[in-house]
Amino acid sequence: MKGALKDIFASREFPPITLAQLQAYAKASGDSNPIHVDEAAARGAGLPGIIAHGMLTAGLIAEHASANCPSGFKLARIDYHFRGMTLLGDTVTVSGGIRERATDRIVCEFHAKTGSGEETTSAVAEFTVNS
Repeated sequence: MKGALKDIFASREFPPITLAQLQAYAKASGDSNPIHVDEAAARGAGLPGIIAHGMLTAGLIAEHASANCPSGFKLARIDYHFRGMTLLGDTVTVSGGIRERATDRIVCEFHAKTGSGEETTSAVAEFTVNS
């Protein structure tokens, strides 16, 4: 991510990722890849265990971004960069802040980290004035 943040939002720690959550996400998203719900399949694919869907972590970032949307603005765009894996049982902490501010546009960046401190996903969000 570029440059220093002008304003920092409070971080939010989400509860540990559960198998029930992953099963519900797989059903809702149509992503039935067994590495997200079956330990043997995940290990058979060379993974350390069941991994969360990348877009599930992206959704946690979007939830935090929306909660921090400045008054009078709306979330217009969000771009993600996936860097690592979130495992079953991991907590996810999302932090972020404002990178650029103009009268009609605010650009923020967000970072999702596991409980061990590994950054798994980052995002740049653009907020525009409500019309």
